Order: sequence, then C-alpha cells, then structure tokens
Amino acid sequence: MSNNPPMVPVQGSGGVPDEWQEIPMGGPAESAGGSVGGMQMLRQYLDSVWRRKWLVLLLGVLGLAGGYGYSLTQMSTYTAQSTVWIEGDDSRAAELDPIGSADLLQPMAWVQLLRTFSVLEPVVVERQLYVSPVPKLDETAFDTFEPNEDLQPGSYRLLVGSDGEQFTFFDPAGSPVATGRLGEPFGDQLGFRWIPQPEHFPPDGEVTLRLRTLRDAARTLGQQLQTSVNEDGTFLEIAYAADDPVEAAGVLNAVTSRYVQVATELKRARLVELTTVLSEQLATAERNLREAEIGLEGFRVQTITLPSEQAMAITPGIEQTRDPAISSFFEMRLDREALRQDRDQLETILQRIESGELTVGALSAVPSVERSFELRDAITEWASKQSELQTLEQRYTDEYPPLQRVRGDVARLEEIVIPATAGRLAAQIRMEEEQTEGQLAAASGELRRIPPRAIEEARLQRQVSIAGGLFTTLKQRYEEARLAAESSIPDVRLLDAATVPYAVVQSPILMILLGGAGGIGLGAGIAILLGIIDPKLRYPEQVIGEFGLPIIGAIAYVPSNGRRSEQLVRQAAEAFREIRMSITEGAQPDQPIVLTISSPESGDGKSFVALNLAMSFAKQRIPTLLIDGDIRRGHLHRKFDLEREPGLTNLLLDEASSDEVLHATDSNWLHFISSGRRTERGPELLTGQELPELLHALKRHYAVIIIDTPPLGAGIDPYVFGVATGSLMVVLRTNQTNRAFAAAKLELLNRLPIRVAGAVINAVPKSKAYQYYSYLPGYEVEEEEFSSLETAALQGG
Repeated sequence: MSNNPPMVPVQGSGGVPDEWQEIPMGGPAESAGGSVGGMQMLRQYLDSVWRRKWLVLLLGVLGLAGGYGYSLTQMSTYTAQSTVWIEGDDSRAAELDPIGSADLLQPMAWVQLLRTFSVLEPVVVERQLYVSPVPKLDETAFDTFEPNEDLQPGSYRLLVGSDGEQFTFFDPAGSPVATGRLGEPFGDQLGFRWIPQPEHFPPDGEVTLRLRTLRDAARTLGQQLQTSVNEDGTFLEIAYAADDPVEAAGVLNAVTSRYVQVATELKRARLVELTTVLSEQLATAERNLREAEIGLEGFRVQTITLPSEQAMAITPGIEQTRDPAISSFFEMRLDREALRQDRDQLETILQRIESGELTVGALSAVPSVERSFELRDAITEWASKQSELQTLEQRYTDEYPPLQRVRGDVARLEEIVIPATAGRLAAQIRMEEEQTEGQLAAASGELRRIPPRAIEEARLQRQVSIAGGLFTTLKQRYEEARLAAESSIPDVRLLDAATVPYAVVQSPILMILLGGAGGIGLGAGIAILLGIIDPKLRYPEQVIGEFGLPIIGAIAYVPSNGRRSEQLVRQAAEAFREIRMSITEGAQPDQPIVLTISSPESGDGKSFVALNLAMSFAKQRIPTLLIDGDIRRGHLHRKFDLEREPGLTNLLLDEASSDEVLHATDSNWLHFISSGRRTERGPELLTGQELPELLHALKRHYAVIIIDTPPLGAGIDPYVFGVATGSLMVVLRTNQTNRAFAAAKLELLNRLPIRVAGAVINAVPKSKAYQYYSYLPGYEVEEEEFSSLETAALQGG
C-alpha cells in the first residue's frame, strides 16, 4: 500500500447525474442549548395544524354535516323574557337588626332564591310540568291529575279500548298495572290520582306519559331558567325557552309571580321575626333595668343613715363643703388634742406650784380652767385675798389679827383648795379625753366603711345607666321594626312581565356553524396532539434543545419537477460556503481538516452533504479528498461514473495501492476514494491500525479529508471513523429523522473521543420555522463560474 498519493490527480472523465432532490438554503450557526419559548411553541402548534390541514378540513366538514343533521332533529325554540327589580342594600337595615343577629337575606341572595324548590315546585304543579304526554294533549286533560310524595317516575302508557271507554295503564316495564273506565279515578298505588276524561282520549288511542317527581321537575325547570344580573345587582333578567311560545310565556310568568310572592313572604317573615326578637330583647332589657333600679334603691335605703362622702351644696358661689361625718371626726380629733394639752399643762403647773416655782395664778393660762367654775372662783378668790394681803402688809404688822386671818386664807387656797380643785379638773379632763378617744375610734371605723359603700353605689348606679341605655335603644328599634312590619314593601318586584314570543331563537344556521367550528376545533386539537407526540424531527429548536447540537447549516427540500433556477444553485453554493466556514473556523490552525459525516438513519442525505461540501472546499482551491466510507452500501462512485473497486477496503486489505484507489474528478482540487469491495471483515478492518495510518499518510497531501460513513444506526463504522478523524458532523432530515432514535445514537458520542462539529438539517420545508436559515435574494455572486461537476451536483439536488 502506497502512502504517497499524488497532490494533483490524473484527469479522468466523470460527472454527476441529475438525481438530487435537495437544494441548500443555509442558515446561521447556533449554539447548543436553549428552550422552546411561548411564541415558538405557538408557531409549532400552528405548523402542526397546517401540516394536517386535510384532517382539520375533513373534521370541519363532518362538523358542518353533524350540525345540519342535529338542526333537523330540533324543533323551533321560543324564548320568553322577564325583568325583576331587586331593592338594593338599605343603610338603615343595620339599625333595625336585633343585637347579635345578621341580615336573613342579602340582596344578591335573592337571585339564588329563584331556583329554590319553594319557588319552582308550586309552578311545576300549576303548569303540570311533572307530566309530558306524547302526543301532546289539551292542558285540561291533566286538571284531575293529583301527584303525591310517593309518585313513581317513569314512562307509562295509556291504551284506550275500541269502545272508547275502557283503558289499560302500563308501567315502564310494559306490564299492565291498572285497568278501568274513562272517568273513573286510578293510580293510588303509583303515587298519583287521575280521572281521565273520555273527551280527551279517542277509541284505540295510545298516549305515552313521562312522569317525574315534583322535585326532579323543579330541578329541571331551574336548570332551564337563564338569568343575568347587572353590575350593582338591581335588575334580574330571566329567560325561559320552550317549543311552544304560549307555554314559554306562561311558565315564566308563573315563575316570576311565585318568585315575587315568596320574596314578599320572606320579607314579611323576616320583619315579623325581627319584631319578635326585638320584643323579647326589650322585655329582657326592661326586666334587667327594673332589677338594677331595685338594687340601687335597696342599697340607698340601707345606707341612708350611714355616713357618706357625698358633698352638700351650700351658699351659691361655694361648690361644696365637707361631709358632716368627716367634719365631726376631725373636730373630735382637735378636741382630743386640746384636752390632752390642757391636762398636760395643768398637771405640769400643779407640780411646779408644789415645788414653789410657780404660783396658783399660772393656772389661769390653761383654757380648760375657764370651764371649771369652782377652780375659776377659787383662783379669783385667791387673787382677791392676795391683793388684800398685800394692802394689809403695807399698813400693819404681822401680829395684826386681820392680817393673820387673810394670810391664813391665802395659804388655805394655795395649799388645799386650789390644788384639790385643779386635780379634780385634771381627772375630769382625762375622763373626757378617754371618752373622746373612744368616739374617735368608732368614727374612724365608720369612715373606713364609706369608700366600699361609695364604690358599691357607683356600681349599682352604672348598672342602672347601662340597663337604661340598652332599654332605650331596644325600645326605639322595636318601634321602628313594628312600623316597618306593618308597612313593609317587598324587596323583589316584577318590572316586565313575559309576553308570548314569536321570534325563533334557535336557528339551523347557527347549529351548522357551531358544528363546523366544533369540527375544526376538534381537528386542530387532534393535529396539535399528533404534533406533540410526533417522533419525527420537525423544528430547529428540537435539534438545539434535545440534541444539544449547534446548527451549522440547513438544506431545503425541493421537489424534482425540473423547475430549478440559477438562483437556487447560487444559494446552494452560499449555504455550503457557510458550512465550510464553520468547519474551517472550528478546526485547529495549521492542521488538515479531517471530518466524518454521518446521520442517525439512512436517507437523511449525508452523502449529498459530503459531496457538495467536498466540492465547496475544492472550489476554494484547497486540496480535498472525499472518501466513501460506507463499506456496507456506499454508492458515491456512481455520482462520478466510477467503479466501486478498487476502493477503501481494497486499500486496507492491501489488494490495491493508493494510486489505484485515488480517482480524479472534474475539479483538479478534488480526489475521490470509493468504498471498495464488500466484505464481512469490513468493520474489523476499520478498527485496526490500517485506517489511522492511512489517514495520517493522506493528511500530508490533502488539506481537507471528508469521509462519508454509514448511518449511526447501521453499526460501529461511523463511530470508528469519528474516533479516527476526531471530528464528526451529523446530518438530520426534517420530517424523517426519529428524534428518540437519534438521541440514543448521539448519546454514544459523549463516551467517545469525538468532537461533534455540529448538525446540518436536510430537506427543511419552506416554513417560518426555518425562515432565519435562508438568505436574502439579490446578493448572489453573479460573476462566479461553476465547474461542470459542481453545477451538476447542485442542480441535481
């Protein structure tokens, strides 16, 4: 095996047949990662619908047909309308409510009242909505029909005999349950009593009766009522639809009439209950007030004679004075202190008189002496005798008898009379002092009991005030509620009664359109669901988000209808220029580019991409070698009108030299090696040392080596080539590549020393999903000349 292939291949004939179905559109390279945003998801949904537009159109047509068929089975519907006025919230309502109670019915709750059984069941009985005869009978036929609580619902049959008098009544199971003559009552065992009249049933006539319980019929009627309320809840619009316009108006008027009646009864019952509750509360409040007043009265009677701290009003200009009890207490304390001082002073003077320090005249300075007439007279007498003695001593000698007599009197007064009288006064003062002390102790106890009595009186007075205020408030509310009950106005009043409608509401055209819209919607939903579970590759976001591969190019699908223009060829060249640039910039500098090209499955267009990419490098005057590495099914040699052998396997088996396997093309810068002989040892040949040695030798002569390999799902061949070259480019085909299969095969690349150069999307549709991968028209390089081989390859695609 030669390791020196020529730099310039020998010229040979060959060409590319016009068999290709793709033309490149190109696109910007994108980094791996990213996620599908809201607009992208919407775009994918719309694309799924457009891709399955025939399914959507088919279901739309079926929906139109279904709507038309349904409209034929429906009878004309007439809708009667009525308006009810609802009184808004009254700000004075809270003032009338009893303490602790809430409003029995809020304004918006009147709307819910419409569908209650209290309103609807009487209407069901009045309008005989619990029975549906087929065929219809005159309304008077059921005037004698009286249902009860044991009514057994179901579909019954009444069969009249040929004589027009006898009848047989059959239950829902078809068994006869009653026989008799028209005009006679029956049905007690079935939960009703009915007297069918002969004028309503012809001979040999048959009527089917669908009976429902009153509750079920009322529930159905409530579901058929259509209501709407304005924003502030003032006007309630009610509508009822039926196939008979007279019946529609009659039922609706019966409903609104009963509705207003029940609302009025509820309002009156509410006011009566309100008055009753207020009356009971008023009686309780009055009883509590009376008990509080009696308690305060009894307390004041019991404490009327006891001291209190209440002030007494006196002369105008003076607000208050001290309470008598308190004043008396402090006066006694002053008296006690005065008595104690007088006693102490009197005893001190007596002691000093006995010692000779003072005379009896000092007793006059004691205030209590003035109260003792005996002591006061003795002191006065002593003063008189003392004056007389001084006069006599100035005139006479001591032997003068009157002088001695007067001196004896003075001595008797000083030594006997006055001290004895003063001692008795001191004893009397001590006694008064002790009496005053006892009175002070008693008065002090009384004063200490005044605050508790005052607090108790204040508490009783507070109870009276609270009970009186509550009684006054309830009395006012009771009178207002009683007046409101006597002159109550219902919260709900009929504003517009229902009239017989003559306009048909249910139109066949509307049903047809609704059927068509439903069919289209169903088709769109199915199309979106199929798009979600679609396993095929549809959008570039799936390549970036699921595979994590950057997109380095996109090739659009063009049908083989012969309508290919020079512009498409130029755009193809531009797309491969971009792919070539991405690969060149991603390669190591000053190193040959050795690239493996593969795809997950066959038919993805990897051979087409390999061929055109190799020619793009050759056009740039770069020595390029294209190797058909698909040793299992390779057919690139047919594009050059060459033989498969000798080729790569022959070279690896040493059955041919490098000169023999290298083939020239129309381009002087492009050489080609075919796949060679088919052999079972092909995979083993690739895993040996021959392939790395061959590539090492070829890299000395070629700047670009591109190897077209089998699909990733065909075996280990593309992985072996990828490890040998160190770089691999993946080709994915829109609307064909299975994403799950491709992801599984690409997962193996993460465990091998292979650098993934990126992904090229093949056969992309002309849709908005790939609009950013196209090129602006009018910027082609028009003076560029293509070789015959390159033009043939691109035009073939």
